[in-house]
Amino acid sequence: MRLIGVSFITALLFLSCTNKAQKKMAENFALIFNDEKGLLRHTNLGDPYFKVAKDEEAHISFQDETMIRSNYLMGDNEKYAFSYLFIDEKLNDIFVDAFLPTVSDGAFLTEWMSKKLNAKFDFQGEEKGTLRWDKDGISIELTDESELYGYGMVKILYFITPDSEKKFSS
Repeated sequence: MRLIGVSFITALLFLSCTNKAQKKMAENFALIFNDEKGLLRHTNLGDPYFKVAKDEEAHISFQDETMIRSNYLMGDNEKYAFSYLFIDEKLNDIFVDAFLPTVSDGAFLTEWMSKKLNAKFDFQGEEKGTLRWDKDGISIELTDESELYGYGMVKILYFITPDSEKKFSS
């Protein structure tokens, strides 16, 4: 009986730590994937190069005339890498790679992000492990590759659909 009680307490402590860790990670997600003032991080597809460069200035790791890369470290084992791609000095694509400590963290980000995207975009389905949304000429693809890597690895792509490129290039 005592062993059952100890096991129960151990399980509760583990769950509370997991919930605390997930709560902190969800707070990080909300900070990193902030969309209150734009599609993502105060940025919208079609934005001019100089605006994105100014918004990401403190975190830029690489920059040339067609790309800006920025990195965000959240603790020791949580990293987010953003690649902003430009055509004619207008933002055309955003690639996000999320590197997380565990495979289950990748699943947690996928679930968290899916809920967020379902609230704003039209879910188009899943194909070969990639979830897809679109709305108003913007498409988003999310792929959880955590099982492949053995740690949390989620890729997210925001892009202008080919049939709406004129809308964003003007």
